[in-house]
Amino acid sequence: MKVFYSTLLILACSCFSSSPAQAMSFRCNSYVIDKGMHKVELMQKCGTPASASVRFEKRTVRVKQFNEPQTYPRMQNGTVVEVEKEIEVAVEEWVYNFGPSQFMQLVLIEEGRIRSISDLGYGR
Repeated sequence: MKVFYSTLLILACSCFSSSPAQAMSFRCNSYVIDKGMHKVELMQKCGTPASASVRFEKRTVRVKQFNEPQTYPRMQNGTVVEVEKEIEVAVEEWVYNFGPSQFMQLVLIEEGRIRSISDLGYGR
């Protein structure tokens, strides 16, 4: 019985979470818009977004590179080392508003491709 109530509680809490719903795709005119699609294709199929903004995120990535004897004197020539580098990534946020009977769509674009799609509230 405890398992039933705890499962019910978890289910109820997940229904009332405040984060926007993640969508895998959405319809725009007669087209399906998916993650991974190029932003030029998105613009051709859906037109100009209701709003667009750009923000920059810093990320740490691991890359392999050849060592240089001047920097790493104890290593032999040709040794590959893995180093962490901090890069800055431009993230575009496009919002499409399809009117009061449909959800608005938040589309995040990185490196020219759709990274994620989220449902927002109803449009205006």
